[in-house]
Amino acid sequence: MESSTFSRRSALGMGVVAALGIAGVSGGRPAAAAPADSGTVRPTGTGYVRYEDLYKPGDTVSAAMARLTQPAIITFPEGRFECSDFGTGYNAGISIPKIAKGIWGSGRGTVGGSTGTIFTIRENTSSKRSLVPAQSSGGTTPTTVMMHSGSTSGATFGQFQVAGTEQGHIFHGFAVYNPGGVVAVTDVLVTGWAGNNGAPPGETFGLTLHGGSNNTLTRVEADGRRAEGGPSFGAVGLTYQDTVGGSMVDCVAHHCVANPVVLFQSFNVITENIKVGRADDNVRGVTAGSGINHERTSGCEHRNPTILTRETRRGVHMTHSNDKFTLTRGGVAHSSANGTLKVVNPTYNDIWGNNKFYIETWSPYWTGNTMTTANPPLVVKSDDKTKVPYKWAFSGKQYNIA
Repeated sequence: MESSTFSRRSALGMGVVAALGIAGVSGGRPAAAAPADSGTVRPTGTGYVRYEDLYKPGDTVSAAMARLTQPAIITFPEGRFECSDFGTGYNAGISIPKIAKGIWGSGRGTVGGSTGTIFTIRENTSSKRSLVPAQSSGGTTPTTVMMHSGSTSGATFGQFQVAGTEQGHIFHGFAVYNPGGVVAVTDVLVTGWAGNNGAPPGETFGLTLHGGSNNTLTRVEADGRRAEGGPSFGAVGLTYQDTVGGSMVDCVAHHCVANPVVLFQSFNVITENIKVGRADDNVRGVTAGSGINHERTSGCEHRNPTILTRETRRGVHMTHSNDKFTLTRGGVAHSSANGTLKVVNPTYNDIWGNNKFYIETWSPYWTGNTMTTANPPLVVKSDDKTKVPYKWAFSGKQYNIA
């Protein structure tokens, strides 16, 4: 570790950067960079270890990180850090060791750009196509560009991009599974993962945070494209799964084939100022399904969301469906039966021509839906009490809720 702060371009100089096998390094501040005080300067000191101090000639990115011997956050210079093929086991192309307390890069860059710290997989290097189940057979897609699984502590991630490329099959972007403590993800961009459906295995995710409690996503963006103005590849942008507590603040998910945001078997998740769809358009012909999908949730609340969903299929802004699922965390049981949902001051597009906000409840489970008309979602204005009239599609009927 070093005692002085690194600039966003590593003080090692370009010759050493090239020797580390970091491709596509270029200068300039990323167009979508976060505010200066959010950490674009590469951190140093106690608790941080530089990637350059772990790397040895011939290492893959995973092999270099595996040299970490003490719990620490691994920091990276600007550059393109590539793997070839997806791995074994969980089939992560880049595997972050359990002992790592996270990764901090030198900027998240832009979709299709070359600035910042980019983790990616070389095009058409996958040998794992046979592992991806056919949609008709069910199952889940096992391939992921970068993963942190079963960590020994909490973890912090920030200032980098995870970028998908063409591999001839579908795959996930960045996943954090069953963390050993609280996870905080800040100023991360995930782009171009590949999916083709709103249900597994085609329901792939840009960023997955599975398990744990009180995790946070701040200024995280999921962009299903691989280039500005290009086609959409990714299925679902951001997802919390099997989580209690937690937040999404100032996050954006757009250009997704299915739902931009999914909360699955998660409780008491609070979002603030999130945008789904696109900030400047309604993504005609791109986003299918709802803007935010809730499955087996309760206590979730969205404050000041912007939801611009697809108009051509007359979809809905949110879905909210529950059965008798119970998640036990820390000895406390959380039931989704008749789970609550609150939406505060939503901004939305007029998908049905009546200027109404639309929520749909359906029955995606074997045990059937347990929600009743006596417990509809609550939609209110910014004063937190004045109700916003909306349409609730429930059991084949539409109800005017006021």
